[in-house]
Amino acid sequence: MVNYLWQDVGQNTGTLIMTTTKEEIVYEGFTHQQLTDALNKVIKKGDHWKAPIYSRVNKKDIPATEAAISYICGSPCEYWRHRTKAGHTYWMISASGYFACVGS
Repeated sequence: MVNYLWQDVGQNTGTLIMTTTKEEIVYEGFTHQQLTDALNKVIKKGDHWKAPIYSRVNKKDIPATEAAISYICGSPCEYWRHRTKAGHTYWMISASGYFACVGS
């Protein structure tokens, strides 16, 4: 039997904590912990995990982040490459979030 615990830390800090007694692949080749870690990287400090997401993301983290947003938030996401005037490149990701796609 696998026990999962989803909770917000503190007073609605938006940080999502998930603990499990067994690590297993649950969605698109990722474990719950990997999905939770990926989502926490793009949640801005002070934002609730159910809120819309708009954040920078490392290119190597896009597959896990996209899977995390889909699995945990029930929201589709978009990502695109952004280049600054100085020539630096980074990736942006955005999603409507849990509140908009699932509710409560």
